[in-house]
This record gives sequence, structure tokens and C-alpha cells, in this order.
Amino acid sequence: WILAVDGSQRLQLGHPGDDRSPAWDPHGRRIAFVSSAEGINDLFLADLDDPSNRFIKLTASEAEVVQDPAFSPDGGRLAYSMRDATDGAGSIQVIALDDPARPAVRLGPGDSPTWSPDGATILGILPSPAGSSVVAYAPGGQATIPFGFSIDGPISSLAWTSAGLPGEAYAAGLDPSGAIAAATETPSASSIRLDLASLPGVAAPRALLVGGAASAFEGLYARVARDSGWDFLSVLDNAFVGLNDPLPPGFAFEDWLYTGRAFAFAQAAYNAGWVEVVREDFGGETYWRVFVRANRQDGSQGEPLRLRPWDYSVRYTGDPAAYDAGGGLRGTTPSGYYVDFTQLAADQGFRRLPAMANWRTFFPGARFSEFARTEGLTWMDAMLQIYPASAIVTPTPFRTPTPTPTFTLVPTATPWWWGWRTPTPSRTPTSAPTPTP
Repeated sequence: WILAVDGSQRLQLGHPGDDRSPAWDPHGRRIAFVSSAEGINDLFLADLDDPSNRFIKLTASEAEVVQDPAFSPDGGRLAYSMRDATDGAGSIQVIALDDPARPAVRLGPGDSPTWSPDGATILGILPSPAGSSVVAYAPGGQATIPFGFSIDGPISSLAWTSAGLPGEAYAAGLDPSGAIAAATETPSASSIRLDLASLPGVAAPRALLVGGAASAFEGLYARVARDSGWDFLSVLDNAFVGLNDPLPPGFAFEDWLYTGRAFAFAQAAYNAGWVEVVREDFGGETYWRVFVRANRQDGSQGEPLRLRPWDYSVRYTGDPAAYDAGGGLRGTTPSGYYVDFTQLAADQGFRRLPAMANWRTFFPGARFSEFARTEGLTWMDAMLQIYPASAIVTPTPFRTPTPTPTFTLVPTATPWWWGWRTPTPSRTPTSAPTPTP
């Protein structure tokens, strides 16, 4: 829709499909937007001065998803991000509008491109499992500008202006270096001993987390319930796991569930179709972005999915390639409205954990349901906040077995007495030795 700022007029362009992310060109006569009119997200250009040939398709992709169009200041080029639907890896592309048939120039990894006012630089967001970085590229693709900085937390979008900051920003007199120094002056993690707090209204084998994580979890519980319309976190597969409690086979002893800082939501919600996961690979590791289906499907809760989710069940269809890949993309993006649970968890400090190396053949190894609030601690530092060092020795209460001789139990002539004999042709013991466990 095009809306006059005084509200007097509005015009719908009339393009079929799920159309979003409109961007005006600097001269106000063209609009770039993303549409799924042909079944998958692609980039289109609407020419307001040519009603007979108004819409031009700029991209044609099957395994990628196009997002975030942005015009250059002179209107001659269009930057956008393209995300691989298989592994979630995003890249920034630039296309010349005077020759749309020419292949786009790939600048590098990132999302949400934003032009500098002079058109000489493009900023982008480079996401990671724990935060985001701002990166910069030369739009011609000749070189990468050595510029970038990390942000503690997720970044949703960028904006660049040639004007200065508002006066109140200078009046505040904030010193970033002082804030960083203050943040680093914290006591040693191992010198702090924390108590476990119960999670009210939550069903789990041990509905406990350490104090700060428990408070953050309660905030997450309320936020997800409000945004999705149902108490998604009322049942957990795990919260705090004791040192001697079992985890599924293949899980490492150094799992964050042992620290009281992590939880795993009920995978039954995924099996029931109330959860979808999107694969995202970072640095050779696989992560999952979790979406929870909203209770009300009238558009008042959640948003439509932008990416095709991963389907683990494809590995059981008899296709060797799908089995080796651990599944595959769903044929189509599910309809309906979903809440980005991964983002809501990150807002409360809970980060997703990477899948284990065997996730392609071992479903629990995908570990899409586990989230941890690490607060910059190592696993051992977190453990030392609830256990003395002497307790962190072994995940089981049993001594490690040692090799012992093998004996065969055979009856003797005396009915009430059982003797032991070795399986080799050695002599039979005259008395029964006590077997070693």
C-alpha cells in the first residue's frame, strides 16, 4: 500500500502473494519489495510510472530466501540479503538496476544492508549464536573495508545518517570506555556460591535453576505465554540435572543442564506440530532457530514464517542422501503465525546450544530444545557456583570397573554348594573365590 502522509489517499499496488519489506528509491518513483507470489521469496521492483509493465522480477532462486532491499543514494543499485534456506547462511548482494539481467555482486556474509549517505559503503549485520557484529563492505565488491565491531546482543536493523547525534546525546556525557571498565570489574566466578530456586508452575524432573537464571526463566515464561497465547514452558523435559542423574545417551558430561543455568523444553511440542525449527550454521556448527505456533491463528499473535523449516523425519523416508543429511527442508513454508522463541529466549539471556556432532543420525543430538544462560562463564566456573570442586569428579556414583579374570559358574557334586572354574584348562579351585564387581 502507498499512503499519503495526511491520510487523504491510499493505493494498493495489487501484486499477488505475500508482499513485504517495501523500500522507496531516492526519487520516489520505484518500490523494491519481497514477494512469495511464485512460491518462494524473491525480489521485485514496482515502477509507478509504467502501469502496463509495473512489476519486474529481479531474482530467481529456489534454495535461497531474499530479504531487506535497500536502494543506493543515487537509485542506480539495489542491495539486499540472500539467505540459504538449507543452512541459514546469509550474504549481502548488490544488483545494478540499469542491467538487472547481469548477475548480482556478492559482497560477503551478512544481513540487512544499509547504504552510507555517499553510497561508498554498505553496513550489514553479521549474526552469531551469542550476539551480532556490524560489518562494512565496498559496494563494488573490490575490497572489504577493515571495519567492524561486536554488539552484546542481537541487532534487528541499522540506519545511517550524515547528520550529527542529537544534542541530548552530547549533554549526557556518556563514556563508553568507563562503562566497559565497570562491567569487567566483577568478582571471581568461583568465589560465588549460588542457591537453586524452584520454578513455580513448571513440571520437570527437577524444576530448579540458580537464582538469576530462575528469575530470567520466569520472565521468559510470561513473555512466551503472552505472545503465543499458551503456556509453552509449563512442561520441560529438563531443567537442573543433578550430577548423578542420567541424560540421553551421547550427551556429554559437560552439558549446561548440570549447571542449573539451562532448560530443555518438551520435545513433545515439536512432535505435535506446535514447534518448527530453522537450520542456521555458524562456523561449522549447526544451530536451530525455534518458532512456536501461536494459539490464535487470526493474525493477532505471531508472524508468518519467512524460511522453510527443517524436517528431521525426512531421514526415515528411505532416501540415503536425506538420511546422511539428517533430514531436509520442508516442501513448503507452513502457513499460520509463529513466535520466534529463540529471540525471546535471547532477550532473557538464554542462548541456544549447537547440535552435537552426531545429530544427523541421532535425533536427541540435534539439541534444538536446550537453552542456557551462561553469562560469560565457562562450564566449570558455573559448576563451581553450586558444587565444591571435590564433587565434580565423575557423572556416575560408581567406581570405574577394572579388568578381572572371567569365571564360569558350574555345579559340583554337592547340591548346595556352587564352585567357580576358569574357562581355561587350569585346575578347578577347591574353594569358591569372591567375584570382583
